[in-house]
Amino acid sequence: IAKNKNVIAEDLGYLLLDEERIEEAIEAFKISEENCPSSEYTFWELAKLYEKIGQMDKQSEYIQKFKDHCGINQMNIGPNS
Repeated sequence: IAKNKNVIAEDLGYLLLDEERIEEAIEAFKISEENCPSSEYTFWELAKLYEKIGQMDKQSEYIQKFKDHCGINQMNIGPNS
């Protein structure tokens, strides 16, 4: 069993994202979140993924998590960012 599940899950999330396997990418990034993500960008990626599938409530939730974890204060965060 991997010691750094968070990093492996993030890497897998990015690979799945590149393949447009959105639901699976969400699952991978969620595993990272559960195991202490290596950066706030896990939350940013989840926000973008939830936007792609039209779950704007989840998108807002993860944008807030991104900001709460010292994410860059983006001026134009929204559906078209």
